[in-house]
Amino acid sequence: MSNIALLANTSGTGTFTIAAPNSSTDRRLTLPDAAGTVLASDSIIMGNTTPLAIKTTNTLGATFTGTTAGEGIEVAQTNYTSGNYVSLLEGKYTANYASPHVRIGAMYDGSGSHLLMGTSSSYGSGITQVGMEIDEDGRVTKPNQPGFFAYSPTGAQTSDITFGATYYNIGSHFNAGTGVFTAPIDGRYLFTFAFLHSANPTTYARVLFNLNGANSTTYGDTLQSDSTYVATAMCQVFNLSANDTMKLYNEGNEVYGTSYGGFSGILIS
Repeated sequence: MSNIALLANTSGTGTFTIAAPNSSTDRRLTLPDAAGTVLASDSIIMGNTTPLAIKTTNTLGATFTGTTAGEGIEVAQTNYTSGNYVSLLEGKYTANYASPHVRIGAMYDGSGSHLLMGTSSSYGSGITQVGMEIDEDGRVTKPNQPGFFAYSPTGAQTSDITFGATYYNIGSHFNAGTGVFTAPIDGRYLFTFAFLHSANPTTYARVLFNLNGANSTTYGDTLQSDSTYVATAMCQVFNLSANDTMKLYNEGNEVYGTSYGGFSGILIS
């Protein structure tokens, strides 16, 4: 027969009382066959080496959507206000910080539920941005996804194409004055361009992608005869590493005016 022992702490002077709840139902508390510590209700601290594990019978089956409650952790607010955010899971750089540094959260309003993921670029400031949000209809937005759309081009023959302005430049990774985009992180980037060319000063139009300072037709070619006005356009997905650069090189006839063309790029994965 196993025994239960209550051990006093000889260094302390307080009295700890085990009190029964106001209930008329008999209940049993079964202890696990493992060492551990019972903590306050607002804090659960696991051991240093054993990860938290939830082992339970499957309840969702082959259907993910619907009204059936699943097997995972449930967080429900008791004081709902439309538009308020609720934290579902948080992490810290180290246990010494009071503020969280990653967060998965939810927002509920009259339209439905939103799922958000936040990260930190400054540990002392806690969560600093929302990296991704999924709305009630499953639409995914990434507000900080690096991307740009430049317009008002200038491109003489045998020169890099530069731009007068941008419609947007998320993260400021594109330099309109030089026409150069610098990749902030490794990834796949989609680039597109379209221009109208005059008939001067040669007989053809051609714009090429320039990766890390090198023009190449292996990324695609827009070469065509140009005796009046022609358009060049191309799109391509590139595998870039952080600090790789992308710009456009105009080999043929000059870009016709600042109102005819643009250059865009965005990180897609």
